[in-house]
Amino acid sequence: MALAALEKDLHQHIHLENNILFPRAVEMEPIAEATVVGLREVAKIGQRPGVNQSRTVRIMGEHVVEQGLDEQKEQMFMKALLDDLRALDYMLDNDLIESDVRRIGAEQEMFLVDENLRPAPVSVEVLKHANDPRLTTEIARFNLEANLTPLSLSGNCFSQMESELNEVHGPSAGRVPTHFGADILLSGILPTLRKSDLTLENLTPAPRYQQLK
Repeated sequence: MALAALEKDLHQHIHLENNILFPRAVEMEPIAEATVVGLREVAKIGQRPGVNQSRTVRIMGEHVVEQGLDEQKEQMFMKALLDDLRALDYMLDNDLIESDVRRIGAEQEMFLVDENLRPAPVSVEVLKHANDPRLTTEIARFNLEANLTPLSLSGNCFSQMESELNEVHGPSAGRVPTHFGADILLSGILPTLRKSDLTLENLTPAPRYQQLK
């Protein structure tokens, strides 16, 4: 019964990805191709009238979280958000988003598991010892994520991507989790995951996740 339910759910996910998510992503691709060129132009917008010039420019992926926002800070956050939307609107109106180059990138989700293929909550320790900027945390202490280097969608880009992925979780990198009694399993969903594993103790100890408590 459980296997049949899993198969049905898998078919549903495949249908949603192939027939809804992917076609929609293709439609949005011309808008979504903002790259370093576009980001450099954002800095120029800070000189335009009406844009808050005292803000610090931050890059996507930074884990900057401030707890205990009061009303004034919430207003500042809203103003900063509106500034970002104005900047994006300006970039779109002035064709500042790169469109003559197609690029590809990838995120690889992975689980840390013990010898019984059960979740091993040692991601913080693994990251510290791996010292690889391509690796980052996920919401659970038994998850890791690898962010591969963006490549031009041409030539042997897929071979390059495979090579980098093997480098990130290959034999050399794989020795780090082993040091903590764990191994890497490349999977988006861990079949051995139980409800009892989804506890606050297994929440990654970072402010962005602690806000979910």
